[in-house]
Amino acid sequence: MILLQGDDGSRVIPLQEGKVNDIRLEVTAEDGTTKVYVVHAQRLSAKDATLSNLQMASGQLTPPFSSAITDYECNYLPMSVLYSELVPFLLCDTLDL
Repeated sequence: MILLQGDDGSRVIPLQEGKVNDIRLEVTAEDGTTKVYVVHAQRLSAKDATLSNLQMASGQLTPPFSSAITDYECNYLPMSVLYSELVPFLLCDTLDL
């Protein structure tokens, strides 16, 4: 949930899990001119175990990283490389690796 605070008080806006939630803010100037801002907030799902990125310290993943692809190859490492580091990036710090 998001707590929205303004001159007319505050409101709690619940966020649906796993979906993009549109939060609409309307600002009114003294002369009555209004401007609307929209914030697209996504609350991650507790069922989501997606990586945001995956990188090799040496070499290159094939195909290039996509969160929708779960199978990669790393070919053509230089002969001088004895080991390489695989670095996963989690979407959320509450996920376990």
